[in-house]
Amino acid sequence: MNFFLYQKSINKFIKEYTLKQVITVFSLALILSSISYQFFDLSSALGFISGALTLLIISILNTLFAKYFSNYFFGILNNPKDDLNQLSLTASVEIILSSLISTIALLTFYNFTESTHGLILFLLGATLVSAFFHLGGLIYSGSLNLGFNLLIPSDVKIHKEDIKLLKTNSSVISKSLKVSSYLTDFTLSNLFILISLILLGLIKLPLVNNSYTLILVVISFYIFSAFTFQYTVKHELYKLISLSLNDFIVDTKQLKTFKRFLTNTKINKVCCFAINLSNFFTLTKMVSLFFITVVFYDKVSTSQSSISLVELVGLVTGGLLVFVYLYIFSKQLNNLTSHFTSNATKQLKRLVRLNKNKERIDLSNILSLMIFKNQQKLTIPILTALSLTFFIQFYIGLSFIFGILVGVIFGSVLVSLLLEYNQNIVSESKIEVKNRLNYLPSNVIHSVLELMILLSLIFSRVYR
Repeated sequence: MNFFLYQKSINKFIKEYTLKQVITVFSLALILSSISYQFFDLSSALGFISGALTLLIISILNTLFAKYFSNYFFGILNNPKDDLNQLSLTASVEIILSSLISTIALLTFYNFTESTHGLILFLLGATLVSAFFHLGGLIYSGSLNLGFNLLIPSDVKIHKEDIKLLKTNSSVISKSLKVSSYLTDFTLSNLFILISLILLGLIKLPLVNNSYTLILVVISFYIFSAFTFQYTVKHELYKLISLSLNDFIVDTKQLKTFKRFLTNTKINKVCCFAINLSNFFTLTKMVSLFFITVVFYDKVSTSQSSISLVELVGLVTGGLLVFVYLYIFSKQLNNLTSHFTSNATKQLKRLVRLNKNKERIDLSNILSLMIFKNQQKLTIPILTALSLTFFIQFYIGLSFIFGILVGVIFGSVLVSLLLEYNQNIVSESKIEVKNRLNYLPSNVIHSVLELMILLSLIFSRVYR
């Protein structure tokens, strides 16, 4: 099997995948912006387009970086310490650039239009793009985590040595794509924390009383979080690459040297601190969303700040529903992942045995099944949740859906914390299986929750 042809096919797939996402998202942005123009004004429509394009540009940058990572990873075993340092530094630079793009676009748009409705739609467009890219990235990256490649023709004869190369390289590429998904989600988290700061400025609180203070606070936060993220990326790469080395490196001396570097206590302490800080940022994002919802809900509906009985019932109902539903859904996804991972390992061993007799093999069947199952498990709950949201909006009332949305936010936080606790009490191998595929579904869920909240704000403006 020609290694360069393999690399070329991966790059081609990434380009096609990016192009399809761009066309889909831009078409949706045009349709929804025209709808928003009917209900609001020109600045609102421009806000939606601007938000979608901003996050679209950032997502394309991240996809291009994923391609760069996949090329760069192949030299990582020569000098793992230097390469990982440079790779994590590159990721930090990308975080700062994409975050600044978001900041500049948002502040520029608001300064020119001074439209609160346009600001809301700007955020809605950005959230929509992020949700689409997360969903597509989950299906693609989750399938590559098995170590197979959809692009290999069924009539290609693969020898034992080529299988090792194939599994190692496709695994490495899936990990580089996972790094890209970290970048997108981290940018989105920062974007919504930025929103809360902007709102503080809009309602004239003494903490942020002018735009210059706001810009300084935002830039300081981005720089600090980017360097923290550098260690988080490095920690994840250490774990994932260590697993690959255990499976595919024959040279025991090289393996021991690399393991000694991975188990450096000072690095591990810093990484643990970085991960805890990252979790704190996630909680901050949820609190920010709660703050945004309350402020805009009070502005566009009533002047009362107290929560009615109907809203309280909705809050409790939404919290309980999402807590039970998402927890069951996550457990099902984990069971599915474990099942396919074990089957893939058995299948690979069987393929190695078959290749001794130079028989043909077809790697696409397992991968196609994995893609279909992942897509089915994720798409149906998300579409169901969105459909129920619209139904409640039109037929039950906004007070109840407001309570449900707030309950959903805190319910998702509780689910994340509970899953994190469960990961700490299972065996090490199960932890790795959960960590690989459990992070991405939570990204999709959070993105959809944010989209639902912003949709509810727009509907509250239209029907109140």
